[in-house]
Formats: sequence, structure tokens, C-alpha cells
Amino acid sequence: MIKFLIIFCFTCSHTLFAYQKDLSIQFRWHHQFQFAGYYAALHKGFYEEEGLNVKLLEGAASINPLKEVLSKRADFGVSNSSLVIDFLNGADVVMLGAIFQHSPNVLLSLKEYQSPVDLAKGGAVSLLSGDQDIELKAMFLKEGIDLLKVNFVQNKNHLDDLLDKKVAAINAYSSNEPFFMTKQNIPFSIIEPRNYGLDFYGDTLFTSKELCKTDPLAVEKFRKTTMRGWEYALNNMDEIIEIIFTQYNTQNKTKEHLKYEAKVLKKLINPEFVQIGHSNPGRWEHIVGAYKMFDFIKGNRNLDDFYYNSEQKVDLTWFYIYIALAVLVAFVFAFIAYYIFSINKKLEKVSLRHKILFQNSASAGIVWREGYVVTDWNAQAQKMFGWSGDEAIGRSFFDFLVPQDEEPLVEKNLKKVLQNYEMHIFINKNYTKDGKVVICEWHILFCLKTTKMCKR
Repeated sequence: MIKFLIIFCFTCSHTLFAYQKDLSIQFRWHHQFQFAGYYAALHKGFYEEEGLNVKLLEGAASINPLKEVLSKRADFGVSNSSLVIDFLNGADVVMLGAIFQHSPNVLLSLKEYQSPVDLAKGGAVSLLSGDQDIELKAMFLKEGIDLLKVNFVQNKNHLDDLLDKKVAAINAYSSNEPFFMTKQNIPFSIIEPRNYGLDFYGDTLFTSKELCKTDPLAVEKFRKTTMRGWEYALNNMDEIIEIIFTQYNTQNKTKEHLKYEAKVLKKLINPEFVQIGHSNPGRWEHIVGAYKMFDFIKGNRNLDDFYYNSEQKVDLTWFYIYIALAVLVAFVFAFIAYYIFSINKKLEKVSLRHKILFQNSASAGIVWREGYVVTDWNAQAQKMFGWSGDEAIGRSFFDFLVPQDEEPLVEKNLKKVLQNYEMHIFINKNYTKDGKVVICEWHILFCLKTTKMCKR
């Protein structure tokens, strides 16, 4: 009984303070190696180890991760360096870490367009919604081109629009679309911000300021396990490529394509020299300066609140409450267990004392249960009636102890015994083992599960 209670107590305590949280993250684009770290953290059980049940939300040209997070349709999102513009312009977001140290975001154009100037003179430029591709617009400003003179359109059919020449250029990742163009032997140009002095961070993990305040533990756990997932993914690229290929391949990429993507992105993440997720405040200041120069920033907020502080003081009030409740529950069950243990010990002593008295009684004693089956038979009963305990126990005493002509009287008397817990005294005939008939006076007491009879 005590073992059961202690096990139950520990189980209850564990349930009280085991952390469990449902979370979701909105990707910038369709499933591909760009999000390898999240797949690794999910499928290798890193999220689960921290009590996180994470849902991965696929992106698309029409989906803006910033809006999804601020509207609470997602808890976390993947953005890029434009996140700092959103913050300075009033969005209550917190940057959790820059995954890509250099941005893979480029303009992919048909071969005849070699520069922003060429595109400004040419056709439409297809970008993602909102300010997600603002670093690509900055290239035009860097070249002194008024953005009003560029025909920017929202990305709809992406590569299909470029191949059908509906647009002159599309936003692309250097790790993705160039592979397809090369395999199809289609001439193309890449116009890259870094070649125009705009070396910004790429994919950046973020969340809302509200979630950081209401559940900082969830934010810390998610950030930590995500970075662990990225580390695993970059060290085990073939394994994660297999997971993407078999479970997330919504773009029908070949393994060769995914390997190309992984190779390019690993260079941009640069894990050999930079800790995954690291971001430099000085570099963010430089990025802000560039954006301000192009008049993209209207607000004037302090960047301190933009950076995630992993050492911020976490409100552990509820955790302490859970611990206190767990300790209280443990104490209550321990007290109950000790109380039952004490009672059992006392009952054992009482039972032992009664057994000693029963076995050494000067009168013949019999204990029986339902069906009049003998469960105990003392030494005096053996001496008086002749049957040993082994011969009597387990048999109905009507089978050997009560003469047939006495059975109706004995049964009538025993029914009276079962009606209350008082001592009853009856006299009737009984057999001995050698066939003799003796007259016995029985003192009978009903004791719940058993009935005791003593002959005097």
C-alpha cells in the first residue's frame, strides 16, 4: 500500500510542474532546406524534450510572417533584416537571432537585365508583400534610382511569371532558383545586394513582445532548441534532406536540388566561425543607418527592446506555485501513507496478539467464512475433536463436525449470528473424528469477513 502511495505521489508531483506548450512558427516561403533547423528540432525530438508541441506553418508569396505573428495566428516567425524597420516603425516584435549571417535574398532576372538600372528601364520587378524584400528595393536607391520609377509588383506565380516574361525579375534566394535555371539551361542574371554595399542579415527568427512578457520560458525554450536544431541540421545535412524530401517536399525538389541549397546556405550561415543565431548590435545599427538613409524608417525607437535578452528575469511565480503544490500533495500523501502504515502495524500487533490468545486458548476455537468454510482451527479444537488444522481448514464444518439431524438447528442459530455483532451462545451436538457425539456450548461472534466460534 505504501509503495503505491509513494509512486502515485511522485507521479502527481511530476504532472504538476512538467512544462507543456503548444507553439507555431510561420515560415517565409515553401518548405525547403531554408528551414532545416526547425525540421531537425521537431523530428529529432528537441522540441518535445522541452515540453514544446511545435507546428510548422508553410509560407507562400501571399503570407507575411510579421502579420501572422502580430495577429497571433503564429507564435514565432521567420523574417529578414527588414524586421528592424518593422520594429522602428512601431511593430512590437523581438529579434531572437539571425540564422543567416549573410542574406541569400537576390533579384533573379532574365539575362538581358544585369543591374538595377537595367530593371528600372525594363519590365516589372516581382517582390513579396509588404516590406519583406526591402533590401532589394534599397539596391535601386543605392544606384540613385527613384523607387517610383520602378514597376514593383507583388509576387504571384514566381518563377512561372519570369519564364513567361510577365516580369523582368523576381525576388529569389541564391540557394534556390538559380539551381533550377541552370538545370534548365535558361540564361539568367543575379543582382545581389552585397555587390552594392548592402550586406545584411538573412533569415531572422522573431516573436512578439507580448509572448516574451507572458511566457518568457516558452520563448527561451523555443529559441534554444531551434538553434540546437540548426546545429544538428548543418552537421547531418543528408539526414535532414531525406526528411524534407519524404515529408515536406511541396515543391517537388530533387535531392540534388536540396543538396545544392544546403551547401549554399551553410556558407551564408557560416557556423564554423559564427555561433548560430548570433547577431551584432553594431551591425544592426549599420543596417538601420542604411535604411534611414533611404527614408524607410519613420519611427525613432530605442533598439534595446529589439534585441532578445536571454538573461532577462523570468517570472517564476507560477513555477514556485507548482512546486509548492507538488510539495503539499507529496506531504499529504506521505502523511496518509504513514498513517495507514501505522494503523496496519497496530492491526498486525492486535492480530498477532489475538492469534496467540486464540491458539493458546483453553477452549476449542474455530474461525470460518462464507459457506461455513473453516479458516482457522486452534490446538484445543484439534485436541477435542481429533482433526488437525490441515484436515479441518478449507472444509465446511457441516461436512464433518455437525451431525445431519443437527444441521437445521445449527443453520437457524447461525443466521441469527449474521444479523448483528453481538455474542451468541448456542448448544448443539458435534462429531469427533473417531465418530463420537459430544454436546458443546458455542460462543459465536460475527466479525465482518470471518466468524469465530469458541466452545466452552
